[in-house]
Amino acid sequence: MTDFIKDLQLPDSVLSTVKRSEFRVIENADISDDEDLRHLIELMFNFPECAFYVYLQRDASLTQPLREAMDGKVFNCTQTDLEFFRHPNFHCDFVKVRRGQERFDWQREVTANGKEFVRFTIVLSEWKRRKLEVEQHLEAHAQRSSNPIEMKPGFAGFSIDLKKLWKLAKAKLRR
Repeated sequence: MTDFIKDLQLPDSVLSTVKRSEFRVIENADISDDEDLRHLIELMFNFPECAFYVYLQRDASLTQPLREAMDGKVFNCTQTDLEFFRHPNFHCDFVKVRRGQERFDWQREVTANGKEFVRFTIVLSEWKRRKLEVEQHLEAHAQRSSNPIEMKPGFAGFSIDLKKLWKLAKAKLRR
């Protein structure tokens, strides 16, 4: 049993299920250039179990890198949700509040004075995921094959590939 489960003490009568999940909140303005987009793609590739939500102010446009990624099928938008508002006490927290169904004073205030956001649930497209897996595999293979010392018949059981050694030495000298 994990420490999380051992430390979790809940009465049996209140809950019958506990779901644990992870998500990332991305605001439209967070992805302003190709470097930001590359970082987001890397996160999505390395953490496929994590949900990624992009929040866009209603009546605003997606930034160019996000729009191009969605149009180019780098991301798939699996769901679009309306009626999200920025929580007044937490900057990167968005809450779903239906107008006319507010239960707290702060909810009435944000629906009256706050700006509404749209939430896009995005996932990395299968095409992009396969492409990144191939690139990762090729990079690992290139690193593995760049070692100039090989275990094959030669002097004392080792041999040195002089071409690889020269490339390695040039790369070290350039740094």
